[in-house]
Amino acid sequence: MLMVQALCFHSSNDLTVRNLRITNTPGAHIAINGCIGATFSHLVVNSPGNSPNTDGFDISHSKNITVVDSIIATGKQGLSLSYAIQQSIQ
Repeated sequence: MLMVQALCFHSSNDLTVRNLRITNTPGAHIAINGCIGATFSHLVVNSPGNSPNTDGFDISHSKNITVVDSIIATGKQGLSLSYAIQQSIQ
């Protein structure tokens, strides 16, 4: 099954993403894979409650990922962690 993401960050280090709004994607909103040291702040991630496969964040094989001062309202999981370590969600 092909997973569609609105944004995908792969092997990024010291990443900062802020002041972003993502609405009604057909799949995961933000995918983070193999990243070290990423900060996401002041985001609004939104999809209808009955939407399938709409994780807000799909984080895998990453560390030191921080999500702060954000609103995540999705049909599935707000955060999906797969082999992810050292995340900070505030």
